[in-house]
Amino acid sequence: MINMSIGNTTNLKLIFQQNEKIPVILITMIFFFCASYVAIFHHPYFSEDDGMFYLRIGEEILKGNYQNIKIPDAPPGGPIFYAFIDQFVNDGFLVLKSIAVIGSTGIVFVSYYIIRNCFNYKIAIISQLLIATNFKLFYLSYSALNEVIPLLLIFTSLYFITKQKFSLYDIVFSSILLGVAFSFRYQALLILIPIIIYLSIRNRKIKINFKKIIIYSTFFILASSPILILNFTTHE
Repeated sequence: MINMSIGNTTNLKLIFQQNEKIPVILITMIFFFCASYVAIFHHPYFSEDDGMFYLRIGEEILKGNYQNIKIPDAPPGGPIFYAFIDQFVNDGFLVLKSIAVIGSTGIVFVSYYIIRNCFNYKIAIISQLLIATNFKLFYLSYSALNEVIPLLLIFTSLYFITKQKFSLYDIVFSSILLGVAFSFRYQALLILIPIIIYLSIRNRKIKINFKKIIIYSTFFILASSPILILNFTTHE
């Protein structure tokens, strides 16, 4: 019996070593099911002001009433997105909770690959575990707030830019995702600054680095320009 159990354990280790994606997917799915369980059975009523506030604003924007609305601490990207999705569901609380569960699960999944770009497998999987068991992220995973989607976009943006060898397409994808995140939360601009610094000091090829910075900044502005233009034309 002992030999059989040792053999089974060895086989599992070999399977995990041969396919790194198995534990990554397992951690992601466990997080998803736990977040879904809490969202469905232990968070049945609206208790947050943030998400529903933005959703109602988004409904007014889609009605063409944006000139009478000013959002004090966020761009209108989030409100428009939530209200657009809710048009097909007609249950704002369910929409926000579903987005929170799916978005936070995506963060847990992408976090492994970001860290894997920089470190080895063991460090990446341990880091993913720490992120998956983080209380603040788990709270966001079932709460009707305006935080998860910009975080997911920022994490995905970092995945492309943390590759050991990233191409022009990686730079474009990263900058577009960060620009869209800026349309949800202005704090995404704080991520742009260190990325530009990183691109400038990544190696000694000054001209190439400068071109990458220009490309990154250009596509970031293009991705965030619809919201900036909407704000400027409506509220100057």
